Amino acid sequence: MTTMETRTLHFDLSSFPQDAEYTLLADGKEHKVSSYKKYPEKLAEHRKQNRALALRVLAARVAELTRQTAQGARDADRRRQVGSGMRGDKRRTIRTQDDQVTDHVDHFDSTGIVLKSGGHLDADIVVTATGLQLQALGGVTLSVDGGEIKPQDRFVYKAHMLEDVPNLFWCVGYTNASWTMRADMTARATAKLLVHMKSHGYTHAYPHLDGEPMPEKPSWDIQAGYVQRSPHALPKSGTKRPWNVRQNYYADAIDYRFDRITEAMVFGRVDQKTALAG
Repeated sequence: MTTMETRTLHFDLSSFPQDAEYTLLADGKEHKVSSYKKYPEKLAEHRKQNRALALRVLAARVAELTRQTAQGARDADRRRQVGSGMRGDKRRTIRTQDDQVTDHVDHFDSTGIVLKSGGHLDADIVVTATGLQLQALGGVTLSVDGGEIKPQDRFVYKAHMLEDVPNLFWCVGYTNASWTMRADMTARATAKLLVHMKSHGYTHAYPHLDGEPMPEKPSWDIQAGYVQRSPHALPKSGTKRPWNVRQNYYADAIDYRFDRITEAMVFGRVDQKTALAG
């Protein structure tokens, strides 16, 4: 058996004939409905009730729309922070049985998590994440002629080479677009440089700043916590090309289309080549 919800319905029949009587079919039953002209004292009362009900429904819908809009803005901001789905510090995404909540953790209580927005998430088990730790070049140790090279002390050249480090290419994508967009560009630029070196008999090449003073700026211009915790983990970016790491694919695409291979580059030859170990 299906349980039907009981509701009181008010109909404004003031424009119908005064003595008319109507039949309303609901829940399989017939109900007699009379014109308000026969009951004028009920007309104002029912209109007031209907107006109050409509205002309550409207207020509830506005509140729900406001919540959804704010949630959408938070999700969009979270996506913008890193482009590829990573998240900022202290921001947690909790998946419940039928919803996903993105908020900041205020504190834990005996039944779950209290959010900074004032909400509460009931939880039997809470799995915490430690967050990302930035590490340039995967943490490998670089050296040139026996001297250690710290990537964070060097400027980045055209977003894929390091100042005064020969024959080293690395790939770091965009924070506001697909990672592969710069990866493809880096691969083409690397191949172009290697072809140039081979055609001229060069064995090594490296970018050189030539003692020119260069103001610094962050390589990644995002406010994510894992970036803010380690501002000097990545190589440095200058403020003008070719030492400027930009988050602008279109500007980079134009630069690479008209790229000058010899710009700020030092090329050389080693007469006696040493075989690679292993």
